[in-house]
Amino acid sequence: HFPAALASIEEISLAVAGRGLISVDPERGVVRRLPLLATVGDTLMPALGLEMLRVAADAPALAVSVGMDGVRAVAVGDLVVPTERDGRVWLHYSRRDPRRLVSAAEVLAGRIDPERLKDRFVLVGVTAAGLADLHATPVGDRQSSVEIHAQFLEDVVDRSLLWRPALARWIETAALAVAGLLVVFLVPRLRARRAALLVLVLIAAFVVVGAMLYLTRSILMDAATPSLALAVLFTVMLAVTLADAETQRRALRRQVERQREAAARLAGELEAARRIQMGTLPRPATAFPGETRFDLYALLEPAREVGGDLYDFFRLDHDRVFFMIGDVSGKGLPGSLFMAISKALYKSTALRRHGQVAAMMREADAEISRDNAEGLFVTMLTAILDAATGDLEYCIAGHEPPYLLPRAGRPLTRLTEGGGPPLCAVDGFPYTAASRRLEPGDTLCLITDGITEATRRDGTRYGRARLEAFLSEREEAASASDIGEAIRRSVAEFAGGAEATDDVALLILKFTGAGPKASGC
Repeated sequence: HFPAALASIEEISLAVAGRGLISVDPERGVVRRLPLLATVGDTLMPALGLEMLRVAADAPALAVSVGMDGVRAVAVGDLVVPTERDGRVWLHYSRRDPRRLVSAAEVLAGRIDPERLKDRFVLVGVTAAGLADLHATPVGDRQSSVEIHAQFLEDVVDRSLLWRPALARWIETAALAVAGLLVVFLVPRLRARRAALLVLVLIAAFVVVGAMLYLTRSILMDAATPSLALAVLFTVMLAVTLADAETQRRALRRQVERQREAAARLAGELEAARRIQMGTLPRPATAFPGETRFDLYALLEPAREVGGDLYDFFRLDHDRVFFMIGDVSGKGLPGSLFMAISKALYKSTALRRHGQVAAMMREADAEISRDNAEGLFVTMLTAILDAATGDLEYCIAGHEPPYLLPRAGRPLTRLTEGGGPPLCAVDGFPYTAASRRLEPGDTLCLITDGITEATRRDGTRYGRARLEAFLSEREEAASASDIGEAIRRSVAEFAGGAEATDDVALLILKFTGAGPKASGC
């Protein structure tokens, strides 16, 4: 819409066959569209190119198709030019070609072949500095209004005007919404490289689709705005994701620090529990100072910080010695607690009974079962040795029977008589005892299943056969300590550094026969 217009001089105005508007309307400094119709005051004026088409077609007037949403098309005779709602058309610019420009002075001087201008639209304009009406175009060249109208005529003749569908904005918005939802949903779940690749693929899809529509159908779809919006959205999502990751990293670091502190406290408590547990176990040298009638070796190695295996030994009187070995059905802290309770209750029972092994076992079974809410059980082997005579009374409650090592042509023997199921397994079981007289030089080997079940990394177990073969080869003159340490080394070498899966307890008792009693006995 223009309030007024500058007309040509009177001599030209009287000679013209039509009047057209040569002014263009740049959008943001660039001429992308050309208005085919404009109002000057109250008069509807066609653009210069459109009026030239009317004159060339010898049409009396232009036909304007109008709908409820605005102008739809402008017709010149049989030629229909679709327009935007405001009467504009999108120009399909070609590169500026100087060969299409002809000097008016050369034409007036007769130096231009008339055939070059025959049956063509010819527009006359000025090129002098300060007179030319130059505008920026999408192809980058600054062109005069005359050249822009010439471009319009070329597009109409070649039917190459660009077209932007009425629903283009909605299509672009929908495509951006779908792509944005993909970015919002997937970016937090993908690694940074894959997320960036996803956004690049989406942007490339916008660009490729827009380029294909432009090149094949002359359809204008805005790929730049959705691509830029998608890049901004990705940047925001990436920033949010990184901020969230940083928050989670800090929270995780604090959690790890708390876990380390808790683990350190627990490790300290377990180490203290280990020291306490190991401290409750007697040592042969301390329990039997100066004793020469028997030699005793004891070993306990928990699979964890604390364990469920146990052993104990102490004097009942000057000659009789009580010893036991057991295995609780549990590992770690629960097993160690039940082990401590079982050991204490059994020792209390043994000190009261004084020499009745079967009665000890029955009473200890009742005592330990009374407050066994977790339903644990314990295998036990208890024995009393009379160091003066070599008489041995023993009872086996579901435990590994002891080995009597070979001596003087006698093979390796297992003492399997007497006993019953593990303690706390069967209420009120009538345990019975067995007896045997040890000869000077006899050696007893008491173990828990942690020795026979020691496992390599490939799953192979040490096994009872390997242990029995090892015990059969021991020298008669070997001390209890020598035999015990040899067994420990054999099991450790077999495991080859594999993590222990069960506690190991071992008692070796070698009866040497009559001799001087320990001091103070």
